[in-house]
Amino acid sequence: MLYNLIKSKREAGILKTPKTITVLIILYVLGIIVRVTTPSGFPFRSASILVFSTAVLYWALSIKARITHCRQRRLLIGIAAMILLLHILQLVRYYFAPDASAASRYLWYLYYVPMIIAPVLGIWASVQIGKPDDEKIQKGWLALAVPAVLLIIAALTNDFHEKMFSFAPHFTDWDDQYTRGGVYFFIAIWCYTLPVVGLVIALLKCSVAYSKRRTPVPVIIVVTGFVLMLVFHGSTSRGRKIFGTEILTFQMIWNIMHVCFWESIIMIGLIPSNNDYLSVFENSSVRVQILDVDGNAVVSASGAREVPANIRKRTGTFSAVYNDTFKLFGKRIEGGYIYWQEDIRELIRINDELEEAGKRLLEENTLLAQENELRAQQASIETYSRLYDEIASAVRNESTSLKELIGRAERLEGDDLREAVCNMAVLTAYIKRYANLMLLRQNDPLIPVQDLHLAIKESLEYARLSGVLGDVAVITKDDLSRIEAVSYKYAAEDILAAYELFEEVLEKGYGIIAALMVWIEAGGALGLRMELSRRDSADENDWLILENGIREYAIRTGDYRLLTMDIPDKGTVVIHSFFTDDKAFGKGES
Repeated sequence: MLYNLIKSKREAGILKTPKTITVLIILYVLGIIVRVTTPSGFPFRSASILVFSTAVLYWALSIKARITHCRQRRLLIGIAAMILLLHILQLVRYYFAPDASAASRYLWYLYYVPMIIAPVLGIWASVQIGKPDDEKIQKGWLALAVPAVLLIIAALTNDFHEKMFSFAPHFTDWDDQYTRGGVYFFIAIWCYTLPVVGLVIALLKCSVAYSKRRTPVPVIIVVTGFVLMLVFHGSTSRGRKIFGTEILTFQMIWNIMHVCFWESIIMIGLIPSNNDYLSVFENSSVRVQILDVDGNAVVSASGAREVPANIRKRTGTFSAVYNDTFKLFGKRIEGGYIYWQEDIRELIRINDELEEAGKRLLEENTLLAQENELRAQQASIETYSRLYDEIASAVRNESTSLKELIGRAERLEGDDLREAVCNMAVLTAYIKRYANLMLLRQNDPLIPVQDLHLAIKESLEYARLSGVLGDVAVITKDDLSRIEAVSYKYAAEDILAAYELFEEVLEKGYGIIAALMVWIEAGGALGLRMELSRRDSADENDWLILENGIREYAIRTGDYRLLTMDIPDKGTVVIHSFFTDDKAFGKGES
């Protein structure tokens, strides 16, 4: 059954496009010969129309067997149906309807129904090129049906308005004496323009090099068809005669152009088809065989080994390995069996190599993991080394002062020694807290106000040892609690700058300041407000040096912060500094 099916399709020429073209050419040439050789007026002259109709019918059947795209297959069969309808209308008009009758005239009008519909179907088929079978035609293209219906209505109602053909009164000698009107020219533009648009759409979708090299074929067919239709289109409904013989009619040329155009589109590969499936199968590198129900080979690919007799005709899907070198797969299909073989010698060799390579890779991966771990440790060490260098550079002045105090403390006694130790405690607290803030910046560019508060608080606690009274508080202009305020985060650079300013004031005023009150403004712009009071033991000159030192600091750091200093009296200084004009970055966890 399977063998006969494949053989019949192969012999019928349905599976091969070149044979389909050959059959179409033979039928078209035969139709022309029949038309030319048959005596004028002889009824058998209509046989030419029957031959052309046979060619279209054959092409439609081949489309049904070859085209795999369901939507395009239906559209192409629809075009073939329109061509057949046109020839049927010709036969009915000339051999069944009385000459010059109203029925004959309406059959003439009906010619334009398939001639208007076929180009629309062609446009839709062109649009579907390269698209999935389940994708619908876009509504914009479907809208072409509206003007098509209007043109058909205008053609069929010509007797009422005579805008397509205008006749003498009472339709006298209407078959020979008429003039063409505006509707006719609209229909002519429609019939000539839409095939060109379909051709352009098809060529624009051509992206494969094989198809691009053959795009002149459909172009030549369309151009030639248009030229012939213009040449053989007579001044009336009768076609143009050459040497007294009407070789072709307009309808026949229209038939040939549409069929050959779409067949050329199939040939160059723009419309998927199952052409030459058997040749592809036979030349395939896959070792496959198709057997009939009796176990006889129907089709074999090159290089396919004979299926062992004990495995043939096995039901169901199976796989088996024989000779330790081949793996055989089989499946029961309609009308027979299909077997395909896989040479597994190369696969076995590759598996062995992969196993060996896997062992080597395992060893290499272990070494790479250790190497990556060492690199990560080295990168971490380098990162922290750079950070420690940066911290050392930032507190270099304080470190230098601390070393000097330690060296001088060895020679001091009593209150002087106590004063030096208290000063060293303040410097040590600053170095520790400043380094802590820089470490926090390493993990997060935003630092909560709470860390600044703790740093200043610890420095003030050590300063209290030397008699400096002081405290620090977090305030806000918004309706926030203290817990909410200290949880606000600011850029680490601003937090560090605020702590640097505090330390600058504390160091310059050491031994001069009796009290230092600090307020940290949070919730909006980050601010630092400090109120200083002078010791009784400090003279006005010492206090003036402190004021000038703070002014110099304000000038030196004024490029990135706003610092103001108020002097209500000679014993009090109020310093107010803003470190950012931006709002807080948000709340951290309290």
